[in-house]
Amino acid sequence: MPMAENIIADHMDRTDGHVLVVDDVRANRFVLERMLSKVGCSVTSAEDGPTALRLSREFPPDLALIDVMMPGMSGYEVCRRLKEDPRTKDTPVIMVTALSEIEDLEEGFDAGAMDYICRPFNPRELVVRVRNALRLKHQEDRLRLFQARLSRELELAGVLQETMLSMPPLLSGTVHVSTAYKPSLNVSGDLFDRVLLPDGRVCLYVADCAGHGVAAAMVSSLLKATFTEVIHSAGSHCSPSMLCSEVEARFRRTVTDPSMYATALLAICDPASSHWQVMSCGHPSPMLLATDGTCRFPCERGGGTPIGFGFHGNRPYRESDEVTIETSAGDLLFFYTDGLIEAQHEVSDDEFGVDNLVATLRNCCRQGTALGLGENVFEAISGQGYKIAQDDCSIMVAETVSSTGVLFDGDIPASLSAIQDFGATVETVLLERGWRATSAAAVQLVVVEHGNNAVIHGRLQSDEALHYLVQDAGGSCRIVIRDPGATWDYPDVTDGAEMPSVHEQGGRGIPMILRIGESTVYYRDRDRNVMAMSVLEGCGDSITEEGVE
Repeated sequence: MPMAENIIADHMDRTDGHVLVVDDVRANRFVLERMLSKVGCSVTSAEDGPTALRLSREFPPDLALIDVMMPGMSGYEVCRRLKEDPRTKDTPVIMVTALSEIEDLEEGFDAGAMDYICRPFNPRELVVRVRNALRLKHQEDRLRLFQARLSRELELAGVLQETMLSMPPLLSGTVHVSTAYKPSLNVSGDLFDRVLLPDGRVCLYVADCAGHGVAAAMVSSLLKATFTEVIHSAGSHCSPSMLCSEVEARFRRTVTDPSMYATALLAICDPASSHWQVMSCGHPSPMLLATDGTCRFPCERGGGTPIGFGFHGNRPYRESDEVTIETSAGDLLFFYTDGLIEAQHEVSDDEFGVDNLVATLRNCCRQGTALGLGENVFEAISGQGYKIAQDDCSIMVAETVSSTGVLFDGDIPASLSAIQDFGATVETVLLERGWRATSAAAVQLVVVEHGNNAVIHGRLQSDEALHYLVQDAGGSCRIVIRDPGATWDYPDVTDGAEMPSVHEQGGRGIPMILRIGESTVYYRDRDRNVMAMSVLEGCGDSITEEGVE
């Protein structure tokens, strides 16, 4: 044996790693310890299975050499238990056996072994197998470390991108815009935004970059920055085709790879007329859902190629390709990316499709308001068994709001008594318009309780004011309250949650407000807190049942 050890030491590369040798014969353990130590291994020995399992948990090895035939717990069982333990499941195992029947070898592989060596073995063959197993283990360890680091970086990138894409609703004039999205990975290739132009018009866009993952996310970030710069620099009187042409030109000057492109849809609304001018750049048509329940696709024809194709020079998009969409109060324009309709069913693998999306959209509109429609659609699609996380999914909803139902749009002094009086006035007006007493009282409660919280917890001064927008939208009352106070937490209180005491930051009224309202949002817009919600006209029964009053 010494001669064999010298041959190994002279002709084999040294092998680093911690090896666990499991054998009930002391002489066999001694030989393996000497042989592996000569080539640089750190060796730990165990005379039986229970000892091997204990040592592997205390000092996880890089490799285990396990004898098959041992009294009590066999080598197969030791291997199986190593693979079942999360702490040692990645430890490679080489079975040492005097058996050569194929059934015996199969049992070892079924137990989780990666290799085997038969006694009597050639020392050089043993070391080669050990060295290869350790090299593979070290490579897998490095790969797992790399994957963990990459996963962490993608997670951080996803958080940053979510911050960039998560935006409060745009509640401007006669147009309300809300958004929702779900990335397929930690990062998304979708992008969208809504911008209030200097002349009072509303500009919004949604785009979908080709591909998935990091590359698509980088392109989407570049494209979003380009859209932002172009829209803000264009100012008043810009058109969708002009904006898209400028974005195309700037994008192609920066990105020359023809595989990098994006479908996009850009729309501009004139609040005075509720007319939309829409430019489609190879993007799915938005859905126009009218108040009578009909749904059409106004941009199925017309438009141009995706941004980045660059087939038509510096002005690929022309005004003649724009589509004019006329909307009335209560109409919804539903913009989306194709990840929504391409979501596959978890059982049948069928795609969700446009027809299902139309039916789901109609159903969600009946159940609540448009303010939280995007999230409700996501939830409804998942509830039908479709996997919406396979591709990036983005939704933008633009609702045309009538100005004729506005009950109040102005400032109320930051005084508890003034807010109380205003709440009573709103309740009276709603009763005069035919609202049920319990529902009108619910609106009054929201107006007063939120206003009081804003004054107290926002630390408003007596010379400051809250801006109220209260609108009878036919079937619901829309409430938007803006206050210039300090930022304060707006807790997410669900049914059954314990109400905060009057001394806590949120105030006792907030749980009641959240249970009354539909699609409640709370956010900070520059120097003001904004709370927006809708109170359904038939909410009175549920309030009485819950005992909120």
